[in-house]
Amino acid sequence: MLYKGVCERRSQRDITLSKLPKAITTTTKKPPFSTKTLGSSTLLPQTTTKMKYTVALSALAASAMAWEHKSSACPKPEHTTTVTVGQPSATPTPPANDNGYFGVISSRSASPIHLLPLTARGNKFYLGGGPPSSYCPVESVGAANCPPGNTTVLAGGDQTLSLGVVVPGGQQVYVAPDGALSYTTAHSAAIPAGSEQTGFSRTAPANGNAFGYLNFDTGFVACPAANVTADGYQVFGQVASGATFGDDCLGFSALTVAVDQPGAWQY
Repeated sequence: MLYKGVCERRSQRDITLSKLPKAITTTTKKPPFSTKTLGSSTLLPQTTTKMKYTVALSALAASAMAWEHKSSACPKPEHTTTVTVGQPSATPTPPANDNGYFGVISSRSASPIHLLPLTARGNKFYLGGGPPSSYCPVESVGAANCPPGNTTVLAGGDQTLSLGVVVPGGQQVYVAPDGALSYTTAHSAAIPAGSEQTGFSRTAPANGNAFGYLNFDTGFVACPAANVTADGYQVFGQVASGATFGDDCLGFSALTVAVDQPGAWQY
């Protein structure tokens, strides 16, 4: 069944930016760091970077809600176990002037996963719950070279997908045989046999919208974690290997906003 996560009938007119977690709407002062990655050595203050990311995500959420206000003929969202994500165009081309780094928030109106940040935690991905599990070797690289690590940044999206990190070798994103959206451990390329490593794409903003989309060929779905209050909803890709999802799992659209540098040394 085709599911269009953004194009849904609004049943909650009082959705505001207050739904965004504090980890995205607040900033803390930390030393500046060097964006020495992808051949860049430009120095930017850490607080400025975090403010830019906060403003970008806030603008993304505001644009998403504005779009919903203009959509009155969309189908009401419903529970489903087979979900694909509809997009405004088929092009995987990223927006112009995009350096490849971006953040993601979910969109499924009138649901508990609406406008939640995608978070990398413990080699899996979640909507909501705690902050990312990030790390930086301060002793060897110095605090000034450690990104904030309090948000999840992705990179790529042209068939393959990675985390936006500084660690040499990077960290690849893949869909495990059980459907779990996952990522490799730093300094390791180990991926379980039978995992899906391709099938990701990005759709550029269209029709005056400020947000784009992250797509997976068969769509994304989020299921409540064992401790949903602490961990939020775990994200899965719908795979052909026979993974099944309960009635409490929800399909969603992954809205993207470009950011200008990595989110962490490693996750």
